[in-house]
Amino acid sequence: MPLSWDDADLQGQQLGHIACRITHLLDAMPGSNQPSLNAKPSCVPRFQILWSAGRAGFGATEAEAALEMNSFSAVAEQVQQIASLFPQIPVTFHHISSAGGLFEGQRGIRKCSVPSIRRPYGFLKLSQEMLLNSMGPHIIKRIYRLTSIIGPAVGPHRRGLVGKLIDDGLHHRTTCLVGLPSTLRDYVWHSDVGRHIAECVLNNERADTPCTHILASAKPSSIHEVIDVVESIFGRRLYTKTSPLLSNDVDTTVSPEVLPAEWCATDLFTCTSRIYRDALAFEAIQHHGEPRLAAKETA
Repeated sequence: MPLSWDDADLQGQQLGHIACRITHLLDAMPGSNQPSLNAKPSCVPRFQILWSAGRAGFGATEAEAALEMNSFSAVAEQVQQIASLFPQIPVTFHHISSAGGLFEGQRGIRKCSVPSIRRPYGFLKLSQEMLLNSMGPHIIKRIYRLTSIIGPAVGPHRRGLVGKLIDDGLHHRTTCLVGLPSTLRDYVWHSDVGRHIAECVLNNERADTPCTHILASAKPSSIHEVIDVVESIFGRRLYTKTSPLLSNDVDTTVSPEVLPAEWCATDLFTCTSRIYRDALAFEAIQHHGEPRLAAKETA
């Protein structure tokens, strides 16, 4: 269903339509208001929200962060209203947050580490977490703080360092680096994150347990190391340059002690290789997919 990010009035109307649809679906489920005492846990209706939305990136301005916070607040308000209509239904709010935004510049982040905010994006994530934690105890909160994401090299979304290097490498472009070659980061593959959170949504025991977890590789890697890995996959040197305005050059790394017990991370070379192969496949489809489709339609 559509949801505007720019027009607050339109967004309010659209959220109302979404809430009505959810309410209708929940109301139609057996046991939503008076669940049977003998019902199996797997048969009890559940209401789960996963917030992975937003436009604001690491370099977002205060205005962009404020706009996104308003959207988050509006969604949180609708969730509380729906939850109040169905007090018998377990409600879990899964929230994607940012370890880099909250702990920027810290090495070996531990369980006892305190957030150190340096930019509007960090304040946004902290404000979202605080608002979520202020919601009533009937809403179970699960917060996932992600480190630097290794994501696809294709598609309309923002690219991380690996995706940008691969995309630029395939098209023989120069990649502009906003950190130093020695800058240390913790890189985590998007598929590992997605799989873990999906398991938490589908596993009732996990969904019923509140938590605040960091999802990371717990293996510091410098920008220079990442470039070496990508170049080894390409089998040639890449074109890179360092931006004169370094906006992301401090180290941010994670201690293994913060990782959840059931978490498993893929190594840097393996996930980078898969992203490279996916990008090659996408390029092949872009160049050869349309003529084949046209021939099929003609036949």
